[in-house]
Amino acid sequence: MQDNSVVIKDLGILAEEVYKNSYSPGQNIQNGSLYTDYKVIKIDNQSSSGFQGMLLEELDANGGGTGQYVFAFRGTETKSGEVELLKDLIITDILSMGSGTAPPADEGCHGFC
Repeated sequence: MQDNSVVIKDLGILAEEVYKNSYSPGQNIQNGSLYTDYKVIKIDNQSSSGFQGMLLEELDANGGGTGQYVFAFRGTETKSGEVELLKDLIITDILSMGSGTAPPADEGCHGFC
């Protein structure tokens, strides 16, 4: 059994992998920093809502699926320039959530699940 620090580290790395936007279903994520390898089951990149996420299955030592799944998704983007940061912070985080309404990416998330 993995200890919590290993699991938390893997989840953080997987969240960063979503930003790369370079995976497709069926592809394995074999990042040398990961404790465990994962297979992409589903990916969604809805530019209209800002939602981007991946459903991944944990792989065993032989590359077979374990039946354990991880849902990794992007958060507020701070490294993609001022326009994206403004869109994420002002429009999504402050205007939507600050007013008590769900941000557009929330609809994308519900459609993904």
